[in-house]
Amino acid sequence: MRAIADARSKTDAIDSETMVHLLRADLIPEAYTCSTENRVMKRVLRQRMFLVRAQTMFKNRIYSTVNQYDAKKPEVSDLLGAEGMRWLSGLELLYPDNLILGEDLLFRSGVRARIGATEGLIRDLSGGGQEVKLLKSTRGIGDFFSILIRYEVGEITRFRSHDKFAFRHRSHTIHLFPRGEDLPRELTKRGNKYLGWAFIEAARPAVMTSTELRAYHERIRRRKGAPQCCSFPTTLQIP
Repeated sequence: MRAIADARSKTDAIDSETMVHLLRADLIPEAYTCSTENRVMKRVLRQRMFLVRAQTMFKNRIYSTVNQYDAKKPEVSDLLGAEGMRWLSGLELLYPDNLILGEDLLFRSGVRARIGATEGLIRDLSGGGQEVKLLKSTRGIGDFFSILIRYEVGEITRFRSHDKFAFRHRSHTIHLFPRGEDLPRELTKRGNKYLGWAFIEAARPAVMTSTELRAYHERIRRRKGAPQCCSFPTTLQIP
């Protein structure tokens, strides 16, 4: 199709004739269109990701507001847990921080409720389907990521080989599924951004629970000259 885009003489007649010749030579690739079910599921999963990001944003805002005051926090692992929320509800802050904190807590509660409404669907989907079960057997990929990858990829048979899939999403999959030294290591914006996020998030627990992937990560880190802060702990606490 680039022949049409780069042509000096562009008319409907010339373009249509060029397309006919390309089609006759089988040089026009078939466009993939996912099923209605797939589109619906992707909307649900992407909505959940949006809500999770919103929840994290409100959590960070709450911590930022509280940290401006020299208040003794309760010794809890999660300040937004049950005990921490009781402490926050009784915390007296100056105006307008008291209003900001109250609004952020209210918004976070609503977002958390909407995330909870999707838990049943995620739980049901993660228990069925051969594709989901195979994905869950991969290090670093749990219930949500297995479903997300399953529906974002769609029909895996549309890729002629694993190399074609890796090339399409090479900036993301290379760190989790290395396939050769010829593929680039840097992150780019090429490929599905939701798959990219899932693969990047899954890489850390995968490296921390797999000696093979950990050794691969360390080799890449040393070759790239990454700072020490980028390495993972030497002692692994595997639940």
